[in-house]
Amino acid sequence: MVESDSPLIDYGNQIGLLYYATYIIISFKIKLLCVFKTTSINSVFSHA
Repeated sequence: MVESDSPLIDYGNQIGLLYYATYIIISFKIKLLCVFKTTSINSVFSHA
């Protein structure tokens, strides 16, 4: 007995989407940090 308009299912979907969005944001920030670190290190070595 599965109802698409069940509040429990909607709540679970919202929690899942929240975790998914948080994971995307964190991974994106980590990628930006890695790119920033590599570019700053490269600029330091190129200036030296």
